[in-house]
Amino acid sequence: MDVQRRTVLAASRADLDTAARDAGRAWSIANQEPIMITVEITVTLSENEAWQFAQFLKRACFSDYRGHATSEAEAYQMIDAGEHIRRALAEQGYAPR
Repeated sequence: MDVQRRTVLAASRADLDTAARDAGRAWSIANQEPIMITVEITVTLSENEAWQFAQFLKRACFSDYRGHATSEAEAYQMIDAGEHIRRALAEQGYAPR
C-alpha cells in the first residue's frame, strides 16, 4: 500500500507547534524536526474476534476511512494505524486471504 505522507513547512515556532499537534507529533526544540511518539497497546481477543477484526481490516478501503475522518490526511493516518494492527494480527496467525 502506498500511503502519502504530509510534509509540514512552518515559518515560526507557533506554526511548528500547531502543525505538530495537527499531525499528532511532538517537535524537537533543538533541530525543529518531528519526533514520533509511539504507543504500545495490548489487547486480548477471542480467536473469533481476532479473525473477524482481521477480516474487517482486510476489507476496509480508503472510502471507509475517509467517511469517518475529518480530512484526507487523517484518513491516511487511520489507514496507517489499521495496517499496523492488521500486520500484528497476521503475525499471530490471523491473516485472511
